[in-house]
Amino acid sequence: MGSFGGPPALFNEGFAVYISEKLGVRALEGLGGGQATIYQWVKELKTKGDWIELPQLLTFTQIGPAESRPTVAYPEAASFVKFLIDTYGKDKYFQAYQTLRNSGDKATQEENVKQLEQICGKPLQTLRQQWEAAFTGS
Repeated sequence: MGSFGGPPALFNEGFAVYISEKLGVRALEGLGGGQATIYQWVKELKTKGDWIELPQLLTFTQIGPAESRPTVAYPEAASFVKFLIDTYGKDKYFQAYQTLRNSGDKATQEENVKQLEQICGKPLQTLRQQWEAAFTGS
């Protein structure tokens, strides 16, 4: 049986937080989010300016070490996963999960962006705008 995928940290760490919320756990409580939902918490982070832009978040090979700003990266990753699944469906999410590669190599990271754009049929800028509209309600 082949590997299911080794995507950037956003996809596996974000999925873990997303699925925890789907199962009824307030996964962000330990990250300062209290009882807020994923979307409520990232909206607050964005409003406060405590934010990691999507192109940078896509380059993270892991989320957890201090330099990844986990209290921001985890909820952002979860909200992006939620957005992808809710907007484009689980099949597109899993296609991205299988296709994109976790790597610190700039060329691989650039290829990941191209692959994500191809899978979703939208440029990264549009995906970012749609994602932010999903959690801000605009």
